[in-house]
Amino acid sequence: MLILLESMEEAGKTGVLTACANGYGCHVFPILVTYVADYPEQCLVACCMENRCPVCKVEPKKREDHEENLKRTENKTVSMLKEFVQGNTDKEFKEAFTAAGIQPVSPPFWHSLPHTNIFQSFTPDLLHQLHKNIFKDHLVKWCTEILGEDEVDQ
Repeated sequence: MLILLESMEEAGKTGVLTACANGYGCHVFPILVTYVADYPEQCLVACCMENRCPVCKVEPKKREDHEENLKRTENKTVSMLKEFVQGNTDKEFKEAFTAAGIQPVSPPFWHSLPHTNIFQSFTPDLLHQLHKNIFKDHLVKWCTEILGEDEVDQ
């Protein structure tokens, strides 16, 4: 992916002269705005474990608390990945790395793309995030508790 996006990285930094419909040339700066992927791929791209949110730092067992969670940041994620690759054996670092739910994927392809926040560019995954997490894990459980298992089965 790094190789594929190399030209986009350079174009995003310096711009590209593009012909417009009015006959004039425009200076365009292409950026990565949206990344469409299923949940497992989003986690891989966000360098986080699959039981974690690819956008924020919420702990897996606290998802339904609806507390304001800190968003993941590129700088923090990349710096922690660099420390991990360099072999930081500090106990505090290992605990912070594990607590952040970071998966050692280095270097991430998006780290050098200008004006890109990969954590904000993910689109919802209909199967994993909407159907399974919202419908199956929440609505069906709530309805089963309210109506009873026999009523829901009918």
